[in-house]
Amino acid sequence: MSYANRFFSSRDNGRLIGFDNGHRYAGFPTNDHVHWFGRVTPNLRHRSFDLTLKRFERILAFFKFKHGRDF
Repeated sequence: MSYANRFFSSRDNGRLIGFDNGHRYAGFPTNDHVHWFGRVTPNLRHRSFDLTLKRFERILAFFKFKHGRDF
């Protein structure tokens, strides 16, 4: 799952927030990783899809509150 908005960042194809497990980055312990404003890091907090979805929704709600409808 991901959220992209090229008005905020053009890095990582505009992807601001993303949770991915479709492939493994070299040096990462698992396939689970987070895209965060152009950076990719291991998702060491991944326990289940439902918890990751809730985390994703909380992050989106925070940014929508902070930046308004433009986000």
